[in-house]
Amino acid sequence: LSECRIQFFDTISKYFGAYAAIAMITFAELLAGLMFIRRDYAFIIALVTTLVDILPVFGSGAVLLPWAAAEYAFGNGPDALKILILYIIITAVRQIIEPKILGTFTGLDPLTALLVIFAGAKIMGILGIFIFPVIAIIIKNLNDKNIIKIFKTPPEDTTEKISSARLKYRR
Repeated sequence: LSECRIQFFDTISKYFGAYAAIAMITFAELLAGLMFIRRDYAFIIALVTTLVDILPVFGSGAVLLPWAAAEYAFGNGPDALKILILYIIITAVRQIIEPKILGTFTGLDPLTALLVIFAGAKIMGILGIFIFPVIAIIIKNLNDKNIIKIFKTPPEDTTEKISSARLKYRR
């Protein structure tokens, strides 16, 4: 139980670090995009949108989509299109980088991270997106330390074992 507690807090800190990195990338994309389309107060808008993006359930679309709709409603079709394109780019980049960054920070394979996030979303909804990866990371770390044995772990140095086996069978 003590090791589980240590793994839990270690996992949570890595998980928050991963999402902090994702938030910084989102902020940089927003700032660059807003400066590119020459919007006033780009820094403030990017900061507020990133803070909303961090919140569960909300995303950058909670700010950008209504903003684009308002621009269109007020007759600024080209500006609405620019904001919509910015939203699409940010969403696409996030979908690509989130599993990779989460996997890098937490030690999960990116495909595994993606599958765990997807399974969490399907089973528990928004809460599952955050809970399932934490559980997967804890299980992986406990398995790696041989506290629990769920998955077979490969030997540390397979080349050394292969060469010793070859020498053994040559004799």
